[in-house]
Amino acid sequence: MVKKNTAQKKDSENDGDDPVPAVAETKSKQYMIYVEIDDEITTVFDQIKKLPVRLDVVLVIPKRAVLLQSVINLRILKKKVAETRKGRNVMIITNDKSGQILAGQAGIPVLDKIPSSKQAEDTKSGGSFSHRPLLDATANLGGSHQRPVRLPEKKVPLSSLLQKGQTSLFKNFVKKITTWRRARQKKHQKLPEVVIVAPNKQALFIFMLVTVLIFMIVAYVALPGATLYLTPESGRIEQSINVTLAEFQRNQAELGNHPPRIMASYEITPPEIRHTINYFATGKEFRGENARGILTVINESLRVRELVAQTRFQTDDGMIFRITRAVSVPAGTVGKPATVSVEAVADPFDVSGQIVGERGNIPPTRFVIPGLKNEENRRTLYGQNYQAMSGGITRVVKTVTKDDVDSAKKKAAAEAVDAARRELKNYLTAQNIERKTNLKLLTHDSLIKISEPQITIEQNLIGATRDSFSVTAAVTVRGFAYNPDELGKILERELNLRKSPDKRIVQVDQESITYKVIEFNESTGRVKITATIRGVEQYEVRPEKESGARLIKKIKDHIVGKSLNEASLFVQNLPEIDHVEIKSWPFWAPNIPSVPDNIKIVIQEG
Repeated sequence: MVKKNTAQKKDSENDGDDPVPAVAETKSKQYMIYVEIDDEITTVFDQIKKLPVRLDVVLVIPKRAVLLQSVINLRILKKKVAETRKGRNVMIITNDKSGQILAGQAGIPVLDKIPSSKQAEDTKSGGSFSHRPLLDATANLGGSHQRPVRLPEKKVPLSSLLQKGQTSLFKNFVKKITTWRRARQKKHQKLPEVVIVAPNKQALFIFMLVTVLIFMIVAYVALPGATLYLTPESGRIEQSINVTLAEFQRNQAELGNHPPRIMASYEITPPEIRHTINYFATGKEFRGENARGILTVINESLRVRELVAQTRFQTDDGMIFRITRAVSVPAGTVGKPATVSVEAVADPFDVSGQIVGERGNIPPTRFVIPGLKNEENRRTLYGQNYQAMSGGITRVVKTVTKDDVDSAKKKAAAEAVDAARRELKNYLTAQNIERKTNLKLLTHDSLIKISEPQITIEQNLIGATRDSFSVTAAVTVRGFAYNPDELGKILERELNLRKSPDKRIVQVDQESITYKVIEFNESTGRVKITATIRGVEQYEVRPEKESGARLIKKIKDHIVGKSLNEASLFVQNLPEIDHVEIKSWPFWAPNIPSVPDNIKIVIQEG
């Protein structure tokens, strides 16, 4: 609540809700207001508005007062006072150091005592006062500096006033109390004014920068760390063992005891496989007409040449013509060969086995005698048709030959065997689906038994006029299957027994399993195989294992305090490590921390 300096009149009272103070005119024309610690800016300004014209206001403000908590409040107060009447000025007296600074920022003079008239005038024109503690804040009127004077009336106890029926003085007191309460209630009914105070950006930035620097210094000095990402050295490992596969039906008793390196196999016997093929006949029977014509035999040699009937004469494209009778060709003379004309008939097929027929109707062509072995004889004795051969007609029918029948039987038998192998796999797949198993066929030739094919073919086919004919081959097949998961477990167990003590198996390649059949006993149904599996083994560097804990301790003991390069070279050269990556914190730290506990090890799988 603001304490106002009022000159009360003896014979009159103000009956309003907000009494207007009567101010004593002094030479300095100043008015002093005592501000309570919780007074808001609106409360103070309401009191200032009611003052007479051209009065300067001196606000006496205690420490930690609400009015001094924000430079915005002070600026608003100064602006509002300046807008009310010209010539009015606001000054502050306070011991609050922070408030003095904020008042200075708001442009409000801060006094160390009640100013004189000259000082007030200087303040209006931009003057300032020294910031010293308030020496005398008891005066209410700035100009007179009068202290409060005790009233001459005798003090009357409140009880006496009540007993005397509430005198006029008591009535006045009660009225003032009632007025004060109403004013207080109005003030509290008002909605509080929300003032958003913008922080000083420069100070905030400097504060944040200093905080970050301090944090980084502390982190660099007290909290350095390093993380080593280690990839252990790894390599391929292979294990081969002998495993016996015993047929389940015949070896149930032994398999029930679960002997090591012995596992069950299962005989697979699908129904009989019948395979039929359609074979095309290759035999050809010529039923057309052969070309014929007059062939002139020419002899350029100096001796007589004798040719028997059916002597062959051949064209350049392989067609054969035969003379129908024997001829004697006289000897030729120098520059004039001897000639004899004779009829010749074309063969049904040329030297390539192709039908001649219409092709034999050839124009005049030179013929050679293929039966003559001597090149000189073939050059001096030859044939020539001076007119085209004619009469050739092409007409051929297919016939079944003995070679056709034999070839068809062989092909049917071979395809039946292949079909039996496929059917065996298909049958096993169907059984796996039906019985929800995962058996796999032993594909070695010695373990797949296929019977001799039984051939079924038509009788009296050889020589028959047929374009094609069918042949059927029937076979039976039997094989053995095993459980690859069971074999994989046996091999994986043996692989783990073979690894080095300071290593561990990180990968087992089940797809790499291969086997070779060593022995097969038909009577007992037992197959002995050598099975091989491959995997990857890796050095054991996990801290929860003894060997890994020793290696990690060794690494930490050797790299503490060393530079990152030295530490990396040391770890990289260890036979157990394939690759190392070091990350330090803070990131600019050049060395490994000197405290082993600040070194973190992370194991990465290769």
